[in-house]
Amino acid sequence: MKILNITHASDMDGRGCEILTKLVFKDNEIILTEPNLLYDVISYLINNKDYLKYDEIFITDLGIHEKTALLIDEYLKDKVHHIDHHTTEIFNKYDWSYIDEIREDGFMPSATSLYYEYLKDRFNLDILNYKSLEDLVEGIRCQDTYTFKKYNNTLGPDLTTVFSNVTDEEEFINSIIERIKTNKDEFIFTDSENKIIEDNKNAISDYLNECERRMQVINYNKYKVGLSISTKYRSIVGNVLNERHPELDFILIADFNREKFSARTIHDNINLNDICFKLGGGGHPKAAGFDMTPDNLLIFKDYLGNIDRNNLF
Repeated sequence: MKILNITHASDMDGRGCEILTKLVFKDNEIILTEPNLLYDVISYLINNKDYLKYDEIFITDLGIHEKTALLIDEYLKDKVHHIDHHTTEIFNKYDWSYIDEIREDGFMPSATSLYYEYLKDRFNLDILNYKSLEDLVEGIRCQDTYTFKKYNNTLGPDLTTVFSNVTDEEEFINSIIERIKTNKDEFIFTDSENKIIEDNKNAISDYLNECERRMQVINYNKYKVGLSISTKYRSIVGNVLNERHPELDFILIADFNREKFSARTIHDNINLNDICFKLGGGGHPKAAGFDMTPDNLLIFKDYLGNIDRNNLF
């Protein structure tokens, strides 16, 4: 059986799904992409008939919008399994799409944890019961849903730190796979990775202070927003700045390297998915984003017009 996994390129939740695919399926291929490029990926598979090579196609950690869903439903619905935790307008509308963002008891899954549940239900494999893999999945879930403080779980943030600092992402992902295969009892960082984690804790503290110094308080619609410029640590920056400034409804981070805006909030009465959806993006109630389109840049031009893009922080 040949498997294709189309997953999110930019964070450990998307790459966690890649890890699971490579652990479970011997014959696999991975396509790493971004949500705004998914329609192009699906179109390419269809137009070039590449989808015929695969028995099943898993789309993970990528919100799907109606235009893309219609394309999948016409050509690929018998092959595709969409497993995600991003709410869009197709929320569980199609049989091939399963979206679970928050459960009745308040538990918040991630794409990796949902994919892991799916694989455990379907396959009776010893490796899916390894504690090292269970810890990895839970660490990624806690980081991606920003509940690592609640559960006192630092594995996810530490993974993200290393992932953000490695020079070869694929080598890092493959090293995680080998660690799980060879040590079923616990997930262990290497000495060099532990040094990255420790050095990074000191660097983040200085970085957060500088992001706070540069932050501007703006009004957007009915919201009071802290706008900051940052090219890294967007989840940490957004949440820590909102914790330091609870009077703000949310933090908006402009990342010119990625040409994206990221929004983060600590408030239960703010739904960032709804706010960002109106700007062509989406995500979760407390973590979402949207692209730096000309229209979106125009909205915030008075605050971003003087930014030196050759000297970003």
